[in-house]
Amino acid sequence: MISPTARAIFLMLLGLPLMVGIALLRPDLWTLSAGWIALVGGLIFLDAMVGPALRAFETDVHAPLILYAGDSDPLPVTFRFTRGSLPARLEVQLETNELLEDQPTRGLRGWEGRERRYDFTLTPMRRGTAKLVRLWCRWQGPLGLVQKRHIQELDTEIVVTPNVRWVKDEAVRLFSRDAEFGIKTQIERGDGSEFDALREFAAGMDRRAIDWKHSARHRHLLAKEFRTERNHNIVFAFDTGRLMSEPLGGVPKIDRAINAGLLLSYVSLRNGDRTMYFGFDARPGLSSGFLSGSRSFPRMQSLASRLDYSAEESNYT
Repeated sequence: MISPTARAIFLMLLGLPLMVGIALLRPDLWTLSAGWIALVGGLIFLDAMVGPALRAFETDVHAPLILYAGDSDPLPVTFRFTRGSLPARLEVQLETNELLEDQPTRGLRGWEGRERRYDFTLTPMRRGTAKLVRLWCRWQGPLGLVQKRHIQELDTEIVVTPNVRWVKDEAVRLFSRDAEFGIKTQIERGDGSEFDALREFAAGMDRRAIDWKHSARHRHLLAKEFRTERNHNIVFAFDTGRLMSEPLGGVPKIDRAINAGLLLSYVSLRNGDRTMYFGFDARPGLSSGFLSGSRSFPRMQSLASRLDYSAEESNYT
């Protein structure tokens, strides 16, 4: 699509007082008015012919396969002119649906050969199906009298899921053996209430752990050592009501709760506990059975994605 710019319209209107004056005072010089119109029209035509051509313009869009709620991912796009001149400035804008943050118009300068790469930032506001609708591109001719607009229909759908990537990064940090200095490592032995073994009593140990019967038998102090209990039944109850759909830092509260629930469920499954998801708003919704083992985590992800937004009030009774 080719259209005149504001500069071209201004130049055309600039000759309006001259044409009115000639029409009122010297009608015989009407050729000057026609000459001005022809001059501006010729410059517009020249700018359209000399400037970068629409047919020479191409774009390559590489959309990600999946997006994560509350996290950002790049959308790399390559703009290319196969022949002819290059514009000094290329304006681009990405049109999306309501699940993604609005994309402002960007002005791109500088070319690498005949290409210019730019990464749009895709930030989903909630879970669902994000859609890339159109890619708008616009540039002007060398005289700035004509602007050419290229519209590419994308119609690309991208699934937005809970932020499993954040869960993975946090889980790796929690279970990393090479933890940063200052982070307290998890000690399973010595905590809890499940008996593990007897050991010689040392300074700093709890005196209540001394086993007097075995100490008398072995003639030196022995203390009981406990370990963390396993195989707990843990239920994650998610409130999916209206208030949980409100944004918190740009992300709905329910999505933040799901991310935290996924992280806790991964830790629980890995530590040998049994976990269950339960969702409710005005009435009970999702209810899964108890799952155990790290291999059940993909099932937990699938269940979390089924926790939908609701406009109903939550019922805790």
